[in-house]
Amino acid sequence: MLGIAASFAVALAPSAARAEIGGLEPRLETGSVQYGAALTAELLASPGAICPVGAQVPCVIGSGGGLAVRAGYRFHSPIYIGGSYEFSKQDAHKSITLAILQQMRAEVRWFLPIPGVSVPFITAGSGAVGYGGQFALETIGGMGFVGVGLELQLSRTSVMAFILSYRPILLLTWRDTARLERPTGILSMIGLEVSLEQRVPVYEPPGP
Repeated sequence: MLGIAASFAVALAPSAARAEIGGLEPRLETGSVQYGAALTAELLASPGAICPVGAQVPCVIGSGGGLAVRAGYRFHSPIYIGGSYEFSKQDAHKSITLAILQQMRAEVRWFLPIPGVSVPFITAGSGAVGYGGQFALETIGGMGFVGVGLELQLSRTSVMAFILSYRPILLLTWRDTARLERPTGILSMIGLEVSLEQRVPVYEPPGP
């Protein structure tokens, strides 16, 4: 549903957001609360010691996808600081029933000073993770990430963001639902996000 809404938004926004003199309305020139939701993909780049090469048991975590919600503050300067929660269904190769990876992240974005309706940015952050079957926390750990993104202006207060990031994730030793001992290890994920976000100005300067 989010993808369908995004497609309609991209198609309709250019005409809906044009001012009388033509062109997109200018972006907000004030600090604002920014929030939204995203479709995500978590692609396993390397399982690390959690699933060593030559192991006789199936790997307990693979690639997957899910949803994320986020909120934060967009400063008048080119900085965004916020937090997000994401859950994704991962392929556990039948080792875990409904394997869910949960992430709570603190995030920062730095927007490059490039004018236009599309603005690239650099993003980074860190947080806590939990992994297990059916939203249970069978193991916990931490993570960090660094990535790049592109923000596309749909209207004066609505944007779409595309984000690509690299995420090393530490998971502590645990025994999974198949009663197999899983060692502490650092796995590598490639994160992909398509996000729709809304900006609510904290203060609007009075008009002329």
